[in-house]
Amino acid sequence: MSERRAVVVVPEIPSPPRCGNAWRDLQQIHLLRRLGFTVHVVSARPRWDLGEAEEADGRAALGAEVSYLSLAREAPAEPPLARLRRKASYLIAPRVHPFGWSLPRGLSRLIAGLAGNAADVMLMRSIFAHEIPVLRGVWPGRIVVDCHDSDVHLAGELLATVRGVARLGPWANLVGVGRIIARCLPLADEAWAVSREDAARLARQAPRARVLVVPSGMDRGRAAPAAQSGVDGTALLVANFGYGPNARGAEWLLRTVWPAIRAQVPTATLRCVGARMPATLAALAAATPGVQACGALAEIAVPLRDAGVVLAPLLEGGGTRLKIVEAWSQGKAVVTTPKGVEGLPAPADAVLIAAGPAEFAAATASLMLDPARRRVMGARALQLFREHLTWEVAARAVAEGSVIDAAGAVRSAASS
Repeated sequence: MSERRAVVVVPEIPSPPRCGNAWRDLQQIHLLRRLGFTVHVVSARPRWDLGEAEEADGRAALGAEVSYLSLAREAPAEPPLARLRRKASYLIAPRVHPFGWSLPRGLSRLIAGLAGNAADVMLMRSIFAHEIPVLRGVWPGRIVVDCHDSDVHLAGELLATVRGVARLGPWANLVGVGRIIARCLPLADEAWAVSREDAARLARQAPRARVLVVPSGMDRGRAAPAAQSGVDGTALLVANFGYGPNARGAEWLLRTVWPAIRAQVPTATLRCVGARMPATLAALAAATPGVQACGALAEIAVPLRDAGVVLAPLLEGGGTRLKIVEAWSQGKAVVTTPKGVEGLPAPADAVLIAAGPAEFAAATASLMLDPARRRVMGARALQLFREHLTWEVAARAVAEGSVIDAAGAVRSAASS
């Protein structure tokens, strides 16, 4: 049998991983290799946060051939009139996924040049789903859509965060996402969801799509050997603050929760680590006693080790919160919201779940001052990670339930 190839289509290369989406993409590359595929990565453009040398190092770390749709690191600016027309098109006949509108064009031409065969597989992020009807004419193998979120559900949650006339844009996004998912997802051979909850949402949004749960995880080899209780009175928040739900969760934490924590633990400190923090949030962090905004760090192993408590103040969003998984892999005690543990195994002895500001503050303050409890929680979290949240678990789900081992595509554009 000839060598099987997997083409993985992503917005940017996932190495080095600095966000949950990157960890999910790395996982999929790992599991495809584990299943015997040679991987070719197609990246929409170079990483905005890497220089040329770092990008080259990232490609080398992937150990895969990498092709780019564009060499521009940032999407071109969109004139207001063009934006208005694009939003209006979502209400009539959307041609692109609203979350992927800025992606460079030319994917089908690049894929055609790769000359795939029936045994090959293409795995693409869901924001490329609008490309599937054309790709069906040039790609002879399986097409799998990896849904890091239920995009329709996420669009609905984002719409709920705005009021008045500002809702028009997010409402158009919601309509457009719903139409793209309903039309294009069933044309794929399979869609991968991160959890049973997201799988059920996708099944409602695209009833003819085949959906498989492939949980998100992390590399077992990077796990800590034992729980780490960290330093009393310290907390850590790691996020991409350029993502609206993360920024709004951080603002909620600083405005409504952190003052109550400081009232109970006057010397408490919080490190906020992550890129693209909005100016208003950075100003709030600078003005809040005990809070330090550190920006993006190349490696967060030391901040994770030293933190007494890891906070995940998530109020909206979808998918799997891989920053929680990462904290558990390091044996850390975590405080989060009910939204934060959606799609995760979350026994009470591994994580504290707090819905309101007072409850969140009380849970955090009590853990800050109790290293023994943090160590017990961290040990349970580490056990949970090893049993349920590693790349091996995801690979087993694909090996046991996916169609990708069978040759040839089962769906076609005609099936629409």
